[in-house]
Amino acid sequence: MSWLLRVLGTIGVLCSVVACNSSNSSVIPPVPNPSSTTITVNSSTGNPIAYLSVTLSTGIANHAPTGVISTAKTNALGMVTFTNLPFSGQACVSAINASIFASYCATPFPATYTLAFPASP
Repeated sequence: MSWLLRVLGTIGVLCSVVACNSSNSSVIPPVPNPSSTTITVNSSTGNPIAYLSVTLSTGIANHAPTGVISTAKTNALGMVTFTNLPFSGQACVSAINASIFASYCATPFPATYTLAFPASP
């Protein structure tokens, strides 16, 4: 009989330890980036910029991409598609047109984005 009390006591202690260590708060996992993104590059007047090099990277520092993943040129409609985004984390796109730098970073990165150049200073 005493062994039964010990077993029940041990089970009670274990149950209270488990209950005390469980919590209702949950960690929200990061939202993954899409498998691809299509970037449209527009001038300050809203016109698409054709055949401009656009860089996909993991960051921007001092008006330059860091952690470059890929570079591609826009098509005749000012669009470029990148299919090699990192699964999660920040992704950035950037370009230089007539010595003006434009960039955008996001976590998660959108499946479509319009990168618009500001008017000349």
